[in-house]
Amino acid sequence: MVALPNLNYLDDPFAEAEEMTGGGSLPDGDYECMVDEVEIKQSEERGTMWLNWKLKVSSPEEFAGRFLFHTNSIPVQDTDPEKAKTMLGMLKADLKAVGVKVEHERFRLGAFLKDQLSSLLDKPIAVSAKTKKDNKGQDRQNTYFKREKEGASTNASTSGATSTASTEVSDAPFDPFADE
Repeated sequence: MVALPNLNYLDDPFAEAEEMTGGGSLPDGDYECMVDEVEIKQSEERGTMWLNWKLKVSSPEEFAGRFLFHTNSIPVQDTDPEKAKTMLGMLKADLKAVGVKVEHERFRLGAFLKDQLSSLLDKPIAVSAKTKKDNKGQDRQNTYFKREKEGASTNASTSGATSTASTEVSDAPFDPFADE
């Protein structure tokens, strides 16, 4: 056991501190959030992978600073093809909801997850939180991405100018949020 320093200095402030409440799940409803953390996790036991999202609530104001969580399953190579298609379809919808240009000809999911995941940080996202019973009868709160938040698109042109698409493939790094 580690020897602790004298902690008596905590006694008076602890006695005076008001008990904090308000932890636990947020009420079901709609929230405006920012992506606070996003990372790929992998089970050592089964090798399954998932994308873990931590979303910081910005509104409603009474819940600002609190967190919601979201998970996307990522298929591994031996995942049943139909199940993999469903998993990837849900991931595609969620990435689009935070403004990723997943339909762009240069978008590659593998490269994005490996090299550009951090580009999701601080992106705005509207979500809906809903509590449901799991298969064991326990309440579980699910978070559903709703749409790209108004004004979240980066590099959006407001000048009314049009551009013509080029058939050449650029050597420049692909910006998954840019309107090309």
